[in-house]
Amino acid sequence: MEITLVSHDVSLPDRFRDYVNEKSDRVLALAERAMTFQVKVSRENSSRGGPSEDIVELTVIGKGPVIRAEARHSDKYVAFDEAVDHLVRRLRRAKDKRSPH
Repeated sequence: MEITLVSHDVSLPDRFRDYVNEKSDRVLALAERAMTFQVKVSRENSSRGGPSEDIVELTVIGKGPVIRAEARHSDKYVAFDEAVDHLVRRLRRAKDKRSPH
């Protein structure tokens, strides 16, 4: 599976890239037919002077449905963890729908 990292208005350190590679194993275990795992990180600056938030969008593309999850937090690592948890729940639900009952 190909892992694609894209960033908008945010610099991604090598540590974050390693973190994504480590955590993507959970997604790979559930998405057997997936061809691409896309990670998009962007920053949303508040117009009211509040703290800016990092937005992490995860997308799994392959045969079958495209499954997507998104999370927002001031720390991109926490946002990535929340998005992975949500994506894993969605992948399990999609896998259960495919399995014969």
